[in-house]
Amino acid sequence: MNDINTARSRTSIDNNWVMTTTIRQAQPDDAQLVADAHITAWRVAYRGVIVDAFLDSPVFAQARRDGWHRRLHEGRPNFAYPFDEILVPVVDGRVVGFGHFGARLETESTNAGELYGFYLHPDAWGSGAAVALIDACHSALAARFTTASLWVLRDNPRARRFYERHGWSCGRGNDLIEDVWPGPQMAGIPTFDPVAEVQYRRDLC
Repeated sequence: MNDINTARSRTSIDNNWVMTTTIRQAQPDDAQLVADAHITAWRVAYRGVIVDAFLDSPVFAQARRDGWHRRLHEGRPNFAYPFDEILVPVVDGRVVGFGHFGARLETESTNAGELYGFYLHPDAWGSGAAVALIDACHSALAARFTTASLWVLRDNPRARRFYERHGWSCGRGNDLIEDVWPGPQMAGIPTFDPVAEVQYRRDLC
C-alpha cells in the first residue's frame, strides 16, 4: 500500500507556505526518524511524570533506536502481535511520528483492536498531522474490528484531551479502568516507580 490518506493542507497566517501531511505505512528507511520522534515525544510529554534520569539517558535513546531498527528492518519484535500495522505521518517530506495498532492483546475476541502506541515529534504538535494520523488509524482498525482500546498515562492531560476530542471514552460506562505501568526494563538505566495509566475505548462501527 502506498499513500493511504492525504490530509488537508494547512496554510500559515501570512500565506507564505503550505504544509501538507500524508499518511502511509512505515518503511525500513523510516526507522531513524520514527525513533527520533518517539524519543523526543517521551522526553517532552513525560517530563515530570517519569524521572529525568530515565528520559535523558543515552541508553534509553539507543534502545529506542535499536528497537525501531529491528522492527522496521527485520520484522516483528520478540513478542508477536496477532495482527499489527504501523502508519507514519509525513509532513513536507519528513516522518514525524507513528501510530501502531492491531488486535487487542488481553482478549481472545476477534472484534477488538488496540492502539498500542501513538506519538508525534513535538515539532509537529499543532500541525494537523496528529488528526490525520488518528483518522487513518481509526479507518484501518475499523476494517478489522468493531471496537478499540488504548492505554494512556493518567497524568498526561494533553494526550487524554486529544483522544477525547476524537471519540475515545475513558473507562467503561461509569467505571474507570486503571492499571499501573512499570515502564520498559532496560539494563544500565535508572528505573522509575510504576506510573498510573487509564484505559480508553472507542466504537469503530
